[in-house]
Amino acid sequence: MSTDREQQHRVFLSHSNKDHTVATAVCDYLEAHDIRCWIAPRDIEPGASWASTIIDALTRCDVLVLVFSEHANASRQVLREIERAVQRGCKILTYRIDDTAPGADLEYFLSTEQWLDARQQNDESLAALHRAVERAFKAEDLAAAARSIPLPKTPAKGGGWKPWAVMGSVAALAATLWFAVPRSSPQPETPLLNLPEDGTLSVAVLPFENRSDTDELGWLSDALAEMVITDLSQAEALRVLSNQELYASVPEELIMAGMMGEQQELNEFVDQAGVGAVLSGNYAQLGESLQVSLSLVDADTGELIISRRSAGAAEDVFEIVDELSLELRQALRTDTDELLDRDLKEVTTESLEAYRFYVQGLQLDLRLKREEAIPLLQEAVRIDPSFAMAHARLGWIQQNIGRAAEARSSFNAAFSHRDRLPIRERLLVEGLKYGDSWDSYHLAVDAFQNALTLDPSLHSARHQLATTYAKMELVDEAMSEWQLLREAGYDYPGVENGLANM
Repeated sequence: MSTDREQQHRVFLSHSNKDHTVATAVCDYLEAHDIRCWIAPRDIEPGASWASTIIDALTRCDVLVLVFSEHANASRQVLREIERAVQRGCKILTYRIDDTAPGADLEYFLSTEQWLDARQQNDESLAALHRAVERAFKAEDLAAAARSIPLPKTPAKGGGWKPWAVMGSVAALAATLWFAVPRSSPQPETPLLNLPEDGTLSVAVLPFENRSDTDELGWLSDALAEMVITDLSQAEALRVLSNQELYASVPEELIMAGMMGEQQELNEFVDQAGVGAVLSGNYAQLGESLQVSLSLVDADTGELIISRRSAGAAEDVFEIVDELSLELRQALRTDTDELLDRDLKEVTTESLEAYRFYVQGLQLDLRLKREEAIPLLQEAVRIDPSFAMAHARLGWIQQNIGRAAEARSSFNAAFSHRDRLPIRERLLVEGLKYGDSWDSYHLAVDAFQNALTLDPSLHSARHQLATTYAKMELVDEAMSEWQLLREAGYDYPGVENGLANM
């Protein structure tokens, strides 16, 4: 006879017997939060068949939590349990307690499942697992509700069947499939997120977590975040914080803590960044394949909005990010007319080596190590002379350290390749170029104003607009723009100098 525990369990804990202490701690934590678990050997009755009992338990669970380690990776029993869970369509959550990369057999089953970092084995990791289990239950409950709704019968002739009579069941099923099934999907009929009243969702992108067993691709942590920022910024309804904005408003240690998913620090991160959603991700080099995952979380509720995964060769990382970000924008329906879809190689560089130098230089600039950043950016534009974003970033650094002539040369190079820039950067570079001559000041004003129309929080565009007004001796206009920057807390010295001069 089955016990109450067996009848009610919804979580199956899969683990190697060498990790039983950790698995028991996980079980105790979940059951302390009213989530019944099945765990061996506790729930195998004396004299019962071990194999048939496990199969029966797996048949009745909604979620399998795998305590993943080097021991689980080598366990044939764990592999059989995962295979059975996958066959049943059971949700798998991988609770990773060490740095082991999954072997080929397990990787096949786990590559599209959710991984939770428990290498620190603390209360935060257990709380994150609890939240993930609750979300999985919610998705399964929605699916069960959808399955319980009978399909409409074919109406008799003249019966006047009304299509809206089944809208509720269709919507429930669509929502269930959307949240529960990892996939590359067609564009949904309705957005997953209600945008703010102004129609623009602000998003902060965290560095990606490297889950590889080597640091050879460690530089991709920042590079993937920068690629995603560039790609998502093409959507008019998304205001994606640049790395410059992010590091200016949030301490670096808080950004790193948020990247690791520590909830208290993540909440503080959201408060300081002032965004409506946070995008995080991870990647792993598994054999010849680079696997990249990203997730978008509502900053107010902490609820997962959407997650996507893709894989390919490491040298195809641009294409992997293009695919992920396009699916994200399609899912959110962030563009009212049509999706802008310029590939990363069109707005950055076709050279992954040049991009690596660019990102490494950018990270040094963010940490105010500008002199060290310059040779890296110079190497990026040497490899690809048409890499306009690298020319532009080099120009900003040179301008900030007082090398006006060198900055002008870099901005001119960026201007000559401005068709390769994302729209906001292109408008900034055009404004800087036109601002060099009295005859084209009006074009500079137009460029900076257009940039601010796209993104009112683009402080560099507002400062350059004020500077151009000052050159044109439009005192009131310049004072007004600089005052807005002061009120926004933009502490660039040029603002106070400009106000003093006026």
